[in-house]
Amino acid sequence: MWEPVWRAFVLVLALWASAATARAQEVCEETIARYSVRRDGPDGFRVEAQFNRPVSRLDLFYHSPPGRPEGQAASIRNLRAFSARGREVAINYVGEGGWEVPGPDPAWRIAYRIQADHDAVDWTVGAPGKDEVATRFDRTFYFAAHAFFLADFDWPECKIEIVFNLPSGWFVTAPWSMRGNVAWTYGVQNFERNAFAMGLDTPRRAHTGGLDLEWLIDSRARAVEPRVLELMNAIPVAYTEFWERAPSRRLTAFFLRDARSDGGAFENSFTLVLPDPLAAIDQVSWSHTLGHELMHVWFGPEGIRGDAGGELSWFNEGFADYLTIKLMRRAGLISEDLMAQRVANIIRRYELGKRMSPDISLAAAGGDKLRNWQLIYGGGALVALLLDAELSMQHPEGFRDMMRSLAPISGSAFDLNSLTSQMNESTAGLARRTLAWVDARPSAGEIRARLARSGVEVSLYGPDEVYVGFAPCPALSCAPAFLAGPSPSPSN
Repeated sequence: MWEPVWRAFVLVLALWASAATARAQEVCEETIARYSVRRDGPDGFRVEAQFNRPVSRLDLFYHSPPGRPEGQAASIRNLRAFSARGREVAINYVGEGGWEVPGPDPAWRIAYRIQADHDAVDWTVGAPGKDEVATRFDRTFYFAAHAFFLADFDWPECKIEIVFNLPSGWFVTAPWSMRGNVAWTYGVQNFERNAFAMGLDTPRRAHTGGLDLEWLIDSRARAVEPRVLELMNAIPVAYTEFWERAPSRRLTAFFLRDARSDGGAFENSFTLVLPDPLAAIDQVSWSHTLGHELMHVWFGPEGIRGDAGGELSWFNEGFADYLTIKLMRRAGLISEDLMAQRVANIIRRYELGKRMSPDISLAAAGGDKLRNWQLIYGGGALVALLLDAELSMQHPEGFRDMMRSLAPISGSAFDLNSLTSQMNESTAGLARRTLAWVDARPSAGEIRARLARSGVEVSLYGPDEVYVGFAPCPALSCAPAFLAGPSPSPSN
């Protein structure tokens, strides 16, 4: 019964792929590291790696949830390192997911066991969620690669190979190029910042228009497959049209179940976690989460590059959230009423963020994302909303043109000053002034008055009660047209 929908899905992704512009980067064909992975008992894997240059420091990406201060590193067992002559050398854990070789003789080979015990930990507290670490579902082991493979984060953009020596009947679902049981990629970023899975569950696969697509869905989430396909059918087209580029010619997706909805975006893969038990009303939230995480794929796995210390989190999260609302409406995936509710949520989050994170700028708030969540998401999205509203009064696609000028897919490196300077070039200084205005903590009345000029009518009562409507306006410069263009047919 899924075949017609699946063909439509493949056709749309083929069009997406044909519009893609590959990210330009210099790579070297030298195989800088070769990993082998094999099954090691019912709850583990054995990993061995050989390096083509000496290694003195190896890392995992690091989270520290309550009850497990060493996070993912606690799952690494029996790590051994060897010199160029094959002699075993010391390698010591130095904290926060890092190991170092203390002596003058560096490592050229390592071996370790990874215990698949991650589901014993609640990764939603003090960490971003299991989608960023590891879990099991059905007959499959899912991992974020940076929780599985020890690597030198300073490696150049050279080739990395992974040989999977797994039991008969097992599948590897991964976004890397693959031939037989050997996968390869270029650069530690694409290697570590991706998700993959191993197990007996068969992924869906298609190759068309130059695009390799594969995905796995938890059997407990199959009820939402029609909506997932609808979203995946339309969202990539809307996002690629807006950005005028696609992020990759290869995409791998995972759809899991857990106690709450969540999602994680990687280099050219993403994961959506659906709430369990799943109710019909949950579609409102998880559909937005899917759109938001897919938008991060267009931004890149770390958003606009160069986000040292989280100073651009307000942009990477807030602008991604705002664009998700705008472009899902443009694609006809949400109704105008739901769009209005989501715009109200932006303002509500900001009002709550002002109280929960007082006396801190949006850029500084990114230093503690979990503590300043409301301010980062609400404040960043409010900056985007205001810019879109006011740029559209000058040109219907002024906001889109500003975003395209940032070219995140090309790997642009920004800090706070260079990002706002680039945004200022196409907005005559409006971008920096708007960020400063939001940082100055405008009152509810000031927000209401500023948005009213663009046809966004706001009613606020306290910090937690916000309602939004749209004034009639025939021009594309007023809401709801600037949010979504000409009104499409509504959906849920």
